[in-house]
Amino acid sequence: MSRIERGVAIVAENVEEALLQLAVVLSTAAHRDHRREQWAADLRDADELGMARSALVAGALSTAILHRRSPRQTITENLMTTSAPAIRPSPHTIPTVPLLVVTALLSMLASSFALVLLGSFIGTPARHVAAGGIVALASLVPAVCVATGALLSRAPRRARRLGAVALLALGVTWALILQGPLRIDYWLGAGLVASAATLVWLLVQGVRGPRLGAAVVPLALSTLILLLLSSVVISGIWSTIGLSFILVNLLPFIAAALAGAVATRAPMTRTLRPAG
Repeated sequence: MSRIERGVAIVAENVEEALLQLAVVLSTAAHRDHRREQWAADLRDADELGMARSALVAGALSTAILHRRSPRQTITENLMTTSAPAIRPSPHTIPTVPLLVVTALLSMLASSFALVLLGSFIGTPARHVAAGGIVALASLVPAVCVATGALLSRAPRRARRLGAVALLALGVTWALILQGPLRIDYWLGAGLVASAATLVWLLVQGVRGPRLGAAVVPLALSTLILLLLSSVVISGIWSTIGLSFILVNLLPFIAAALAGAVATRAPMTRTLRPAG
């Protein structure tokens, strides 16, 4: 294993442990101690028992959110404590990954609304803090959500980890574009980042062939928007024109989410060779 792969593995393990701790915090006080001990043991022995670490983390989160009664009375909790031979990775009981993607989009939408209110802080030290928070909502928080979704998918572990790191790197890149160090037009930057994120997501999910072309959709859409708005004074996400324009700002990323969903759900066809 190369140094980069080892680093990616360490980051992924830290993210999984952090999500497990989040599940413990979200649990009711009466269940926290038991769940902390049980889930930590399950995660530690996951490889030895042939269990998917991402499935354990997803199960813990769904248990903490949806099952508030005694652990003995919940199906998900029983899954975490069943003997190893009886455990098989199974689909999430809640649409965890879609919820994370929606959360990412809502975070970006919240950043645009917060930007409208930024004028209230003009001339105050709080303006810099508020601006930093807005950039984080528009880039880093969505990147963490989508990277977590990649880690919780049923793709091979190496693909999940490399994909999560790539998505986090794209989030940092988008933050640098919004903040100013990377001087790229908003629409071009949004299209490139959204298309790159879509491509990474599709590769993590095992999509190959012509369906990878779906990754071009966000860039094509942002280019079209740029051409349509070229005669108008535009400042990208730093605009307070109104709700309609705020929503237009998100179109490349909405297109990325839809393109990724459609491409991964499209039926895979394989050419079968006759036996013999």
